[in-house]
Amino acid sequence: MTTPSNAQQGAMPTFDTGPLSWVMGEIRESLNRSKTALKDAAGQDAEARSTSLRHAKSYLHQAHGALQMVDIDGVAIITETVEDLLDRVDAAQLPYTAELAEAIGTGYQALIEYLEELLSGTPHQPVRLFPYYRALLEARGAERIHPADLFFPNLAIRPQLPPGSGKTLETADYVNLRKRFERALLPFLKSTDTAAEMANAAAMRDIIGEIEQAQSNMQVRSFWWVMHGLAEAVAAGNIPNELYVKQLFARINLQMRRLSQGSPSIAERLLRDALFFLARAANPSPRARQIRAAYQLDGQVPVDYEKKRYGQVDVNALAAAKERLTHAKSVWNRIAGGDTSVAESFEHEMRMLADAGSKLNSPSLSKLLRELKGIARHAAHAKPGDMLGLEMATSLLFVENSLGNLGRLNDTFTERADAMTARLLAVVAGEQPVDSGKWLDDMSREAQQRQTMAALGAEMQSSLRQVEKMLDEYFRDPAQAASLVQLDGVLHQIEGALAVLDQDDAVRTVQHTRSAVRRFAAAAEAEDAQPGDQAEYQQVAQNVGALSFFIETLQLQSEAAKKRFEFDEARGLFQAKLLERDTAPEPVVEEPLAEPVIAAPAAEPIPELNVETVEDELARHQRESAELALSLTAEPDNSVLQEQLKESLEQIRLDAALVDNPEANDRAQAGIEALKRPDFTSSPEALQQVISATVPQQAASESLPAVVAPESDEAIDAELLEIFLSEAEEVLGNV
Repeated sequence: MTTPSNAQQGAMPTFDTGPLSWVMGEIRESLNRSKTALKDAAGQDAEARSTSLRHAKSYLHQAHGALQMVDIDGVAIITETVEDLLDRVDAAQLPYTAELAEAIGTGYQALIEYLEELLSGTPHQPVRLFPYYRALLEARGAERIHPADLFFPNLAIRPQLPPGSGKTLETADYVNLRKRFERALLPFLKSTDTAAEMANAAAMRDIIGEIEQAQSNMQVRSFWWVMHGLAEAVAAGNIPNELYVKQLFARINLQMRRLSQGSPSIAERLLRDALFFLARAANPSPRARQIRAAYQLDGQVPVDYEKKRYGQVDVNALAAAKERLTHAKSVWNRIAGGDTSVAESFEHEMRMLADAGSKLNSPSLSKLLRELKGIARHAAHAKPGDMLGLEMATSLLFVENSLGNLGRLNDTFTERADAMTARLLAVVAGEQPVDSGKWLDDMSREAQQRQTMAALGAEMQSSLRQVEKMLDEYFRDPAQAASLVQLDGVLHQIEGALAVLDQDDAVRTVQHTRSAVRRFAAAAEAEDAQPGDQAEYQQVAQNVGALSFFIETLQLQSEAAKKRFEFDEARGLFQAKLLERDTAPEPVVEEPLAEPVIAAPAAEPIPELNVETVEDELARHQRESAELALSLTAEPDNSVLQEQLKESLEQIRLDAALVDNPEANDRAQAGIEALKRPDFTSSPEALQQVISATVPQQAASESLPAVVAPESDEAIDAELLEIFLSEAEEVLGNV
């Protein structure tokens, strides 16, 4: 079997948080502003409501644009759905109610918390957003509401399966296979007897297996291999025979009809839906495990994806608790430094922190905060280095970590919070606290590393500002060259700090800048001093700015900084590659199947052409229908055009049924019904209905310009850089 070599077999690829971290501030602010405008609109009259909704859509559009730039699978679908809802409200197709505003606001909060989870290192599992996505679709009255819409496996993977049966199936063979399949499908769909269901699933499994073995194109073979694994899992009882599973088998029947009609096209939506159920299958069979490994499905679908995970914490209460903790830490730092005059202030802040923590719906954390409040007086008067003082500092650090991750605390949190409480009580009682394990040392070490990096980064930034100021003065007035001599020592210090951090490209950038500054100084001292090279001035200024950006990133994500920045020796430029994409085909490694297979002679691989997907065909038929409808507007009584359009719309219905797109199906059916009207040629309404049926609904609004994607990665990088520079201070403030 072939699996990508850039990831552990079956494991999810690592999510790169770099680009998201640079736009998170804008996304958060835009969604919160949109949420506020939506709340305002709920209690306003029609005119004022229209203005508020327009503002809400504008802010939402900004957030959606930022999400499109960072291109995180399964996330932008939330903002797309909200945009569609607001467009329907604007078109009077959907009433605006307080319930709708609440569903959208909850969806916003879930999206913000999910993105913050990604930044904290939580695996990328967009299916966790399903409860909130479902609420939005229910508000719209959508027909398809399925968690697989938030599931994005890599469908470009081509597993290299062992040779099939070598049997060639003709069209008539597919017709017969489909008839056998339908004889098992009908009782499978209607039966309530588990044994009968599994027996019919086994019959369908065997038929799908025959089809899979007969495919010579590896893309098509892989598709039917996955369908075979799905049917096998259902027949074994590893996947419950729920409504969506039954619908999947009905769509497999439609896919078989295409084979019987001589079309090899496959439906990627069907493939994705099948992979979704295999990803969450219990006790998977060997074939299912092979599929999960090949498509890297392990960990993509959490077991509790139907559980509401976000929006469970009062945002205002959490903000108040964080503010109180900041005050308490500030006062404690003064006490640790020997200032006992602020002991009463510390007691006050700990009381306020405990009160704020009691509103966070976390009993273990509330208990710890109450104990901290109770011993605040003793801790404030403890001698520096006393056990009680050390435990207080450690507890405040624990509380800080807890508040920063309150919506995503792991299963060990209660145990750890109780352990911290027990340590405090033991110290107050004069006893030796029980060792809490490695996690406490890890937490302290990570906090120390963050503080060290923050201090080092602040020092380098301060030095860079000094460099920038002196260079700016020199660039404006070359007579100010005397100060350039001082810069070499400053740059040398920055170079040394970056060398300690093993940031080679940044070090080479500083070295290049030092050389340029020395040339500037030497040229200014020459008797025949000439004006400097403006291009070199600009290059140095750009490198100093990029170094500042790099250090900001280094404080947030040291590994991402190293990957995303590089020094171009030829051009002498330090560049940020914020959205570097790997477009080359992934190398693969051969992995034998777990099942024994008959060895086959090695053969020279023949390059295969990609098979057209049903999604491609649907788009093509929609374009054809739109062109026919346009022609029909000029000749509404042309019976030939009418028949051609009916056939095209009917094909759209078939495509839409297979890819489970009920809206496209309904629009096509409405167009067909309009064409059948006796008064079609003289009815502008019927003609308009046909035109609407041939054009997919688009979220459109006169007040919102289309999100124009930058034309190149460089343009995207420049836009992200501008966003980052404007948001860096806020992001760092939340670290």
